[in-house]
Amino acid sequence: MSAIAADDLAWTVNEKIPWLSPSVNRGVASSTKQEVNLRVDAAALNPGKYEGELTVAPASGEISPTTVTIRLTVLGEGSV
Repeated sequence: MSAIAADDLAWTVNEKIPWLSPSVNRGVASSTKQEVNLRVDAAALNPGKYEGELTVAPASGEISPTTVTIRLTVLGEGSV
């Protein structure tokens, strides 16, 4: 995930997905690219499909938040 802004823009990442961890939860986007890496920890999950929402929101209310759906499929042992 990345964000590019013409002016400085403070932002936050909001997620309530227990198996997903963003590398950072907030930052300030300027004229340079910023990335947020997402780490998945599926070790405690049973095989199946999982879904959650991640929202990137500006600290000010000037721009609407963007929400994306995160989907994960955990395969059983030996599955490819």
